[in-house]
Amino acid sequence: MILEVKNWTGSLDFKDSPRLVIQTTSTYTKSHDCPCVQAETIRDRLVRWLKRNDIEIPVLHAVIFPYASTIINKSSFINNVHVASELPILLKKYENLPSLIAEDLFHSTITSLWSENTPFTLNPLCSKYSILPSDLKNGLFCSTCDFHLLKKSSRSYYCPNCMTMPSNPFADAMTDWFFLVGPSISNRELKAFTNTTTSYIVGYFMKSSGYKKKGKTRDSLYFNELVCK
Repeated sequence: MILEVKNWTGSLDFKDSPRLVIQTTSTYTKSHDCPCVQAETIRDRLVRWLKRNDIEIPVLHAVIFPYASTIINKSSFINNVHVASELPILLKKYENLPSLIAEDLFHSTITSLWSENTPFTLNPLCSKYSILPSDLKNGLFCSTCDFHLLKKSSRSYYCPNCMTMPSNPFADAMTDWFFLVGPSISNRELKAFTNTTTSYIVGYFMKSSGYKKKGKTRDSLYFNELVCK
């Protein structure tokens, strides 16, 4: 089963022509590509790959919204849209389906699928569009609604707009840096990028970010590579 998960809040209106989703919150309105189309596209690609390898099995798909507070307005033609609490019930429906593929073929198919996977090469947006990193808006921002985070204590922040309390907002800022600027970041660079004055606090959050670190001095770099634990 393919699950397309969207961390969208507010009210979501699914449009059928063209297939879009209009997200409305207390502070903004955005238009998004329909996640149902995204899930269907990925499903079709996988089905075609399986057929090329002489395997015909059903491939299911669903769109999941993790927050029960998200208001979903969809027309009758929209199927397979659920909130996260429905997922166990959804999966239970397929528990007793008959086995359509031998176990050894199943494992060899997974191996073949992984071997054909092409790693994503990230081209930072500043380089792609000739944007100076110094022109970027600095600070810590909510990953849910993009509002500016406020400091609650030395090691905790919150969003005054949606009241989200991110566990590591500096890790989110590091992710933004990798997509926008480059493949590595230092304590000094993250401190400037987030408008933070204390190197110790930045270092504390960088250590728990999950990103790979190289070096043991204050000039250590963190790279866009997650550490497996």
